[in-house]
Amino acid sequence: MGIATGLFALVLFTMIPATIVVGDQGLVQQYWLARSPSLGWKEIVEIDTGKLGQTVTIKSSGGTKITHSFQLADRPRFLDELKRRCGEELPEDFPREPVSRPQ
Repeated sequence: MGIATGLFALVLFTMIPATIVVGDQGLVQQYWLARSPSLGWKEIVEIDTGKLGQTVTIKSSGGTKITHSFQLADRPRFLDELKRRCGEELPEDFPREPVSRPQ
């Protein structure tokens, strides 16, 4: 039972992202125990806000995917940052939901 619980905890810590860091160069999705994928702003080819509005998936030209899921905080600010950095490439009505401006 202890081994099963330990394996379950290990899987959780490698699958659940700790945070997404937004920087001048691009995005980095940090995980607790797994590799942290990153992509540059110019590499972004698709931003999908999901059908239910719970996830935002950003895909790069190289196939890297970063997903902002419901477990992560501050979705409106993240969407606002995407609009600020990729605005000319996005639809005029992106993100089709209210966003809050950072103060």
